[in-house]
This record gives sequence, C-alpha cells and structure tokens, in this order.
Amino acid sequence: SSRYFFLMLRRPPRFTPFPYTSLFLSLSLSLSARHQLSSSRRPTIIHRIFIFFWFYFCIIGIKMKLKKLDLNAMMEAEQKKRKIWKLVLTGGPCGGKTTGQARLSTFFENLGWKVYRVPETATVLLGGGVNFADLPEWAQNEFQENLLRTMIQIENSFFALAEASERNCLIICDRGTMDASAFVSKKDWEEMMFKNQMDEVDIRDNRYNQVVHMVTAATGAEEYYSVEHHGTRVEARDEARERDRLAAEAWIGNPYVDIIDNSSDFENKINRLISAVALKIGVDIGDRLNTNAK
Repeated sequence: SSRYFFLMLRRPPRFTPFPYTSLFLSLSLSLSARHQLSSSRRPTIIHRIFIFFWFYFCIIGIKMKLKKLDLNAMMEAEQKKRKIWKLVLTGGPCGGKTTGQARLSTFFENLGWKVYRVPETATVLLGGGVNFADLPEWAQNEFQENLLRTMIQIENSFFALAEASERNCLIICDRGTMDASAFVSKKDWEEMMFKNQMDEVDIRDNRYNQVVHMVTAATGAEEYYSVEHHGTRVEARDEARERDRLAAEAWIGNPYVDIIDNSSDFENKINRLISAVALKIGVDIGDRLNTNAK
C-alpha cells in the first residue's frame, strides 16, 4: 500500500473528477492497511479526516466539471442564435440588383442586423478602363480567372468581418463565384477550376446560404429596360436576355436559388426579394412591407 501511495504521487489517475483527490484515497488506504496489521481497533481520527477530504475534493471536482459543461453549452447556444447569412444577388442587367441591395440593407439594419455589401468585382475591374469585348479569347479567360480569385478574396474579407461580429450579419454579394462561368466555355471553366484547385460543387453549393436571381427588365418589363446612367452597362435587350439566361444557368444545381421575375411592378418585385430572403433566414417580417407600415 505504501508503494501504491508513492506511485500516485508521481502520476495521479485520470479517471478521478479532481486529479489529486486520488492522493487522499491512496494515503487513507495505506494508513488503513498499516492500522489493520497493527490492531483491530476502529479507524483513527486521521483516517477519517483523509476520507472526508477525499470526498470533499471529489465533490468540488464534479462541480467544476459540470460548470465547465454548462458554460460550453451556453456558448454553443449563443453561437447558434447568432446568424451569418451569405446572400448572392445575380441576374441579367437592369434586374434591380442595385436597388435590391439598398432596400435589403435598410430593412435588415432596422431589425438590428449588421449588413455588409460586397461590391461587384467585374464592375470594379471594368470601371478601371477594361473593355472586355476588345480582349482576345485567351485574355478574356485570364481576366475571368483573375476576376474569380479577386472576388473570392474580397468576399472572404467580408466573411471574416461577419465572423468577428457579435451581431446577426447579412452579407450581400453582388454576383457570386459561379457568375464568372457564364463568360467562358465549359472547357475553359473546368481548366480554371483545376488550375486553381477549386471544386465547382463547393463554390456553388456550400459557399453561400442563398442565391437570388433578379430577372432582367428586358424579359417581361421591356419598356423599363435602359442602359442610361450606368457606366458599364452597354447591352441591348437581346444581349441582356442572353446574359440573364447564362447567369441563371450558371447556378443550376444549387439548391438555394430563388428567382424574382417581372410578374409584378418594380416596387412589389423588390418586396418579393426582401420576403424571399427573410423567409429563408427565418425572420418574421409581419406587415413591415405593407404600404402603410411604420
């Protein structure tokens, strides 16, 4: 028993609620064994003290363990309550994306959310003097590859900001990763994925929580289609419809796509956008979108 006690001093067992409570047990066992060899009297007061302290530290160890578990559970529950919603707005030209971003931002900010708006990477680059139509095919593919990498890096910066925030966050991406595939051939896109070690399913289905396609006004609201007051929009109506079709096809396979068409007037189109996003997030909008709502 003495040998057992000294072994416990060197390495206490891991199964005890509090590591060094085992020392009290081993010492009490040692004293008990020696006492039984020497006499048949009842346990001494020292023996009882050691047993008392062993139970005392066992109880403390159990309470500390339970407290730690409760704290972890509370942290996990709080983390689950906080939401980070990554939304892509895509579609053809003159579909209402710019207005939709502004209205979504206002709506969710009024609910106490933090809203981040990721700028359209293509607009940033094209606004620097790039004329995509004048580029040779190899340069167009290289431009799209650089655009995709730049887009991912910009988005990741906003995603990191949302993770660091303690508030609910809505991240609105003006177009997403798969939109780049609408401007290159399938073969070139697959080569781009391989070269950059990207998985199409991953960047299409797992990167965002929701994708909303805003149908161009050139389809269903032709009288409202315009290229005025837009520095990078030069598409005629037929070309706008084609761009819209390609943008829609780029996200085929994603299970979280909503399509907002032009079956209503523009104001209701934007309200349908807000409703679609709020519904997916699980936010009860009540009558906030009614004309007379305050």
